[in-house]
Amino acid sequence: MRSRRSARTGPSSTRRTPGTSSGSSTPATCGWGDTLHAGAPVTFPPIPVLAPEHFVTARNRDATKHKQFHRGLGELAEEGVVHLLRRDATADPTPVLGGVGPLQFEVARHRLEHEFGVRVGLEPTSWTVARRTDEDGAAALKRAGRAEVMVRTDGVLLALFRTPFGAEQTARDHPDILLERMLER
Repeated sequence: MRSRRSARTGPSSTRRTPGTSSGSSTPATCGWGDTLHAGAPVTFPPIPVLAPEHFVTARNRDATKHKQFHRGLGELAEEGVVHLLRRDATADPTPVLGGVGPLQFEVARHRLEHEFGVRVGLEPTSWTVARRTDEDGAAALKRAGRAEVMVRTDGVLLALFRTPFGAEQTARDHPDILLERMLER
């Protein structure tokens, strides 16, 4: 590594201390929360993700901004601003955003408009409970019509229910279906 001098801090060094931030010239290979170091590979426990309790449908108000709309939603989901949910793994024209509180949607709307130049409409839905499920559970829930099953950007399947009672009753009536609670506030 070539050493450079900085007017503020003096010579730079290849030695870093905990908490030091570094830039990367290959942002496509690094994501939020990645750790760079020399030595044996390390793993950290996943950062807990709170269960969304509020859901809105996101609609792009300008068809000419299709790419910016989807790129913006993807970035917001990657940063953890909102959960980005789709009815299937392909590009859903009306994705659903999930959040712990309604303020998250206002942050998402503001950032989409000001950082990506996209006017977006957010329409509330009637879902209030999310549970993790698997492929078998998703198929059974769809057949029974008990919940809407969505795919999160990380591939996790979420069953969305209108009420906590509906989620609990489905779990009691169908103990063979995986309905795993997520971290709640």
